[in-house]
Amino acid sequence: MLAYCIRQSRPGDPASARPQTPFAPPARTPLRRFLARIKAATVLAGLALSGQGCESHGGGASVAPVLDDTGRGFAADPPRERIVSLVPAVTETLLAIGAGDRLIARTRYDTDARIAALPSVGGGLDPGIEALVQLRPDLVIAWPDRGSRSLAVVLGRLGIPVYGAEVQTFADIRRHTRNLGALAGAADAANQLVAEVDSALVALERRLRGTARRSVYFVVGYNPPRTTGPGTFVDSLVAVAGARNVFADLGSGWPVVSLEEIVRRDPDYLIVTGESGSSMEDLPGWRDLTAVRKGRVLSVDGNLFGRPGPRVAEAAEWLARQLHPERFP
Repeated sequence: MLAYCIRQSRPGDPASARPQTPFAPPARTPLRRFLARIKAATVLAGLALSGQGCESHGGGASVAPVLDDTGRGFAADPPRERIVSLVPAVTETLLAIGAGDRLIARTRYDTDARIAALPSVGGGLDPGIEALVQLRPDLVIAWPDRGSRSLAVVLGRLGIPVYGAEVQTFADIRRHTRNLGALAGAADAANQLVAEVDSALVALERRLRGTARRSVYFVVGYNPPRTTGPGTFVDSLVAVAGARNVFADLGSGWPVVSLEEIVRRDPDYLIVTGESGSSMEDLPGWRDLTAVRKGRVLSVDGNLFGRPGPRVAEAAEWLARQLHPERFP
């Protein structure tokens, strides 16, 4: 991805509108269509006149620049006023810190009523470049893509700065929340949000102290079976919820595993996104799992569990209530 991560299609998402959720790092798909359709000279002239498009890297500045996940530096003063976020989890973060009025567009996966009236630029991984340029943003937030034809390179040539945010862990959530708060002129609100989320997570861990840790398998993909490994925000979320990821011993990230190994480890619960868990008893191999036979398959909201952002504590508590109802009278 908190994925997230899941790419733009995941089990249980409707085929017609699969939300971009970050359970696995998004594919580095080259963008093949742009510049020929964009009147670059006109756009650049407009950006120059408005004072947008030129990014400071901190040379001579008294305040250190805000760094993204590619090492690019961004000046926090003056605050950004025309932001486009192509990462749904980041969009939720900006709304949570009160910076929603700085958003000038959304993706097709952003469903919050507060930004429903904003124009859509399409997908988070394949936005409409011309539409983006015409909006004249002073900051675009996107998944990092270090290729020579990446979104950041293309928009950079047009004078539009791109902040790369690869949000995969709880630490990433904290860091990007603070960074974006600084860039959007909402540093105090960002720090407060981080403190509130951390406080809620600590309180949940205390409530569950001493409980037997249920073993769980988080279904990211079915064919081939893919799950969450250590170091991801989902793995951390599972731990806070009083459970144990049965594949926490594998390498970090989103590993592919064998169905035979899932059956051998026989988790207490399966966690799936959407409603796909209701038909698992019809799938060869999966129906051999104790969790499936005993109906211990938890269907979760893919947007809640697939977006590493301000709602991670909410997701963790929801899961804890399903696994340990005795602790929530």
